[in-house]
Amino acid sequence: MNHASADRTPGIGHNPSVAAGALLVTLLLGCRGGNGPSSSPSLAEHEPQEEVCIELDRSECFGSCPSYSVTIEGNGRVTFVGRNYVSEVGRREAQISREAVRDLLRAFEAVRFFELEDSYRQQVTCLSWETITLYVGKRAKRVQNYGLRRRFGVQVNEIKDWQVQESLFALADSIDAAARTELWIKPPHELAADGAAGEEPSEQR
Repeated sequence: MNHASADRTPGIGHNPSVAAGALLVTLLLGCRGGNGPSSSPSLAEHEPQEEVCIELDRSECFGSCPSYSVTIEGNGRVTFVGRNYVSEVGRREAQISREAVRDLLRAFEAVRFFELEDSYRQQVTCLSWETITLYVGKRAKRVQNYGLRRRFGVQVNEIKDWQVQESLFALADSIDAAARTELWIKPPHELAADGAAGEEPSEQR
């Protein structure tokens, strides 16, 4: 299938930040207690991996929040569609490793994604919705998350599901990290500064 080519298209292997994100999700969810690990088959071991698809959509907010969607298929194909407040508007593509996809699936397992409610919302306004969707074979689940990413004072006691919401924020960040969406969101001068501070991202042209 032919799509519009990207100006900056990352080629990505195993991403340590994704594995770290999965660990953070695990630690956050460990505070929930519950009935212990799920007895369902491991998502990371699902075969064929081509039946896996992960989607993240970030909506606009009352401000300059980046608005875009990113899809990661089981074979590692990444499709980014930038809408507003991003450096790359329109469709861009990239490729990541299958192991990076499996790392993400482990993060979904840690959050017990298929057991979550369909929506979590704090009583605040003007923020961006994060919508995460997972397809594994014939199973599909979409979860929306809306709220402040930080807890302020007494508010922590007023937010019923803040631990779940924090784990969903971490999961969304892991999806972004795996897809390297910053290459299409950040202006070039910010990417150059990031590269000067660490390892340059690999690219395919």
